[in-house]
Amino acid sequence: MEIEGAKQIAVEFHSLSKSFNMAGCRIAFMAGQPDVVKALRTLKSNIDYGVFLAVQEAGIAALEEDMEARESVAGLYERRRDVVIDGLAAAGWTIARPKATMFIWARIPEGWTSRQISREILYRAGVVVIPGDAFGKEGEGYVRIALVQEEDRLQEAVRRIARFLQTAKAPST
Repeated sequence: MEIEGAKQIAVEFHSLSKSFNMAGCRIAFMAGQPDVVKALRTLKSNIDYGVFLAVQEAGIAALEEDMEARESVAGLYERRRDVVIDGLAAAGWTIARPKATMFIWARIPEGWTSRQISREILYRAGVVVIPGDAFGKEGEGYVRIALVQEEDRLQEAVRRIARFLQTAKAPST
């Protein structure tokens, strides 16, 4: 909207999900040309019910927050990433360290499918990881681990997965 005349012809979309550590909340806004904003408002009022009130209130609180005074979200996810990557490495599961994301894509140990190991981690460790093939055939051989929990919860998840890894045997095919 900084470009001369943009407010008369353009719109911008902004998500609060990652910038405000509200992953999964699915809240965003659009600003710009009034007729386009009105058209989207009309369309959305006919195809969905809007965002849950508690999420809207969290979004308001986020937008009223002093952005300069708070910790960077990137630093938060970097620390969470390191907790998981380092903890699983100590348990023998070496995973590539992503540079910028709220997810870890972990190559699974030999002998497993992504669904098999995801199911066993859930049943035996009580931790949810998403099988890579849920994202398409190229995801097979990986699981996705979300970094959306606090560090202490991630440490507990790592401890549980480590115990699973100590006793897990890949299924025979």
